[in-house]
Amino acid sequence: MLGGLVGILTGLINLWVIVQLTPWLGFSFDFLRDTPHARMPFAFMVPWGIVLIAFFVEVNFRGFILGRLAAMLRDQPYGPAAAVIISAGVFSLDPFMVTIFHGYHWLALTDGLIWGALLMYTRNLFSTITAHAVEVILVYTILRTFYS
Repeated sequence: MLGGLVGILTGLINLWVIVQLTPWLGFSFDFLRDTPHARMPFAFMVPWGIVLIAFFVEVNFRGFILGRLAAMLRDQPYGPAAAVIISAGVFSLDPFMVTIFHGYHWLALTDGLIWGALLMYTRNLFSTITAHAVEVILVYTILRTFYS
């Protein structure tokens, strides 16, 4: 439940950034039409493709990377927070994010911080998978429906 609410909230914020803030700052989000995700059939991406992507990304970045960092930094002051920050940075600098989503990979940093905090709070990877999937389904559906 919490994961779904976090997904809706982050999805709405990211939509506002992409559709309103970016053009206001003089940038275009037209390149999103040419991403591999946008070229896939809608019926494949929503929900199946997005859920699979969310599952594997969250298992890797929050389950494995954040989990290992949290274990390594467990006894350090601010260890859990440092683990969340480092794992979010790694997530946002993933070569796929940087190459495909150009300047929007910084949104992955905020998502990574939020999803990392969600995992540390709930101790449940399913909550981050749900948040990730709900956010991307929301953003993907609205962008494909109204801006393609």
